[in-house]
Amino acid sequence: MTTLALLVLLLISRASAGDVHPLLLAERFSGESAALRLRIQPKAVLHFNQIASDLLVDQLPRLVIPSINHKLPADQGIIRLSRIHISRFKKAQIHEIKLAEPNRIIWKMENLNVGLIGDLSGNVNILVPLDLEGKAEVLAEGLNFHLNSSIGRNENGSAVIKPLACTATIRTVDVMNHNGGIFGLALNVFKQAIAENVRHLLMAQICKEVKKFIDEVLNRRLADTQSKVSLNETMKLNSFGKMERNGTSGPIDAISDALMDKKMVSDFFIDYRLTETPICDHNGLELASVGEISYLGLGNTPFDARPLEWPAKKARNSSSISIMVADYLPNTFLYHAYKQGFLKFILNDKSPNIGSFLKTKCDENAVCISEILPALGDHFPDHPIELVFVASRAPAILFSQKQGGVISINVHGMLLLYAIEGSQKKQASVFHVDVVAENKLRVQNNTLQGTVSLSRFSLRNETGIVKVTDSDLSDLGILCSELLENLFNTALENGFPIPLPPVVQLDNVDVEIMNRNVFINADFRLEKRALGDLIVRAIFGVMDNMS
Repeated sequence: MTTLALLVLLLISRASAGDVHPLLLAERFSGESAALRLRIQPKAVLHFNQIASDLLVDQLPRLVIPSINHKLPADQGIIRLSRIHISRFKKAQIHEIKLAEPNRIIWKMENLNVGLIGDLSGNVNILVPLDLEGKAEVLAEGLNFHLNSSIGRNENGSAVIKPLACTATIRTVDVMNHNGGIFGLALNVFKQAIAENVRHLLMAQICKEVKKFIDEVLNRRLADTQSKVSLNETMKLNSFGKMERNGTSGPIDAISDALMDKKMVSDFFIDYRLTETPICDHNGLELASVGEISYLGLGNTPFDARPLEWPAKKARNSSSISIMVADYLPNTFLYHAYKQGFLKFILNDKSPNIGSFLKTKCDENAVCISEILPALGDHFPDHPIELVFVASRAPAILFSQKQGGVISINVHGMLLLYAIEGSQKKQASVFHVDVVAENKLRVQNNTLQGTVSLSRFSLRNETGIVKVTDSDLSDLGILCSELLENLFNTALENGFPIPLPPVVQLDNVDVEIMNRNVFINADFRLEKRALGDLIVRAIFGVMDNMS
C-alpha cells in the first residue's frame, strides 16, 4: 500500500471516529468550570503553623534585609542602614497563622526578640551636626506583629493577597555603634533619644516592608505558579517506565518512555488558574482551578469540564486535605498528546525482550511472529518486522462509581505491520484496534496505582498485501491484548505521579471514584528542609532587590 493510500485510510478512520470520544462531547457547559478542587482543612493549617514557626527559626537569621533610609523630622538629618542582616534571634512565644471569614488570613507573632546589624551612614543634627559611620546594631525586644490580609482572585485567575491592616510594636530598643568615631561617643550621650527614634522607625518599617513584599513579590509568585505550569515542574518523573525492573527493560518500557517522554511533559502545561474566588473561613480554605492540560499551554480543548461541586455528603472531616479531580484533566492531556502526534508507538527487532519475536525466521527454541501469522512468513521470509500503533482518536478516560469505583480507558487506533528490507519498509497489513480497559486505583507514595483488566479488545484486518485468516487474527488479537494489558499493569505497578510539589508527602490516603471525578482525602507532611530551600531560592533571594 502506498503512503498516500495509508494516509487516506487514517483520515477516513479519524473522520469516522472523530478526534474525541462521543461521551466527552455529549454535554456542553457555558463558562469556565473547575476540574480541580482543593479543600485545606484545620488539621493542615495547624501543621503549617508548626512548619512556618520552625522555618522562621531556621531561615530568618539567613535573611538579607532591604536597606533602610530614614529622614528625621524637622530637617534633623538622614539615617541610612545598609547590608543589614540578623545578628541574634529568639523565637516568638506565640506564632499563629489562622483563617477567618470573610476570606481573611491573619498572621500574628508575639514577644519576638531580634537583633539587626548593618553599615551606618548619613548625618544628623540633633544638638550638633554629626556624620554617621561604622556599624550599628539594633536590639529589639518584645516585638509584636499582627497582619490582617484578604485572599481573592484577580482578573488573570491567580490568587492575590491584599494587606488590610498591619501593626508592629516593640517594647524596647537598644542601639549600639561599632567603630563609629565621634558618633559612637555621642551615642552614649543621646542613646535613649536615638533608641526611641529607631524604635518608631522599625515599627513603621516592618509593616511597610511586609506590605511591599506581599505586593511586589508574593503576588507575583502566586501569579507565576497559578498560571500555566509545565508538567515537568509539577510532576515527579519517578514512574511510568522510569524505574528499573530487576535491572532489565522491555517493550513495555519503550512504550512507557514514549508516553511520558521528558520533552513531552516539558511541552505540556497544566492550567492552575482559579475559576472562583477562594473561600476562606475558620474551617479552612477552598480553591478551584481550571485543570486543563494542553500543548504549550495554548488550550483550545474542544470539550468542556463538567461542573465539579463538593458532594453534599462529603462534609469536612479530620483529614488534612480533600481533593476532587475530574476526568477532564487526564482527557485534556490525552487529547492534546494525540493532536501533537505523541500517541504513536513503535516496536521492532531492536526492542528489548521482544526483538527476537518480531522476525519471520524464528531463532532456535524461540517463538516468532510468523508462527502466529504464517502468511507473513510466506510472503516475507527471514525479515525483521516492525509494529506501529497510531491512535485514530484521542484515548478517553472515564471515571465511574459502578462496582465500587472503576476507571474505564477507551483506545481506538491503527496497528500497522511492516516488513523491513534493508533500508526500506514494506507494509504488510493494517489492523483497526478498539480497546476498553477497566482499572481500580489506589494511592501509594504520591502515585496512583492499580490493576487493569481488558473488558473489550477488537482487532479487525483493514487491508494489506498479507491476507490474515480469522484464526490467525484471533491469535494475534490474544497476543496484542496480553501485551496491552501488560502495558497498563506495568505502568500502574509503579504508578502515575500525582502532580504535587516535591515538598509534599501524602499519608493516610483514601480514594473514592465517583461519576466523572475522583475524591481523595489525605493527610500530608511538608518536608521542612526541602521547603526551606525552596523558600530561600524563591523568596529570600529576591528580598535584596526590593531595596
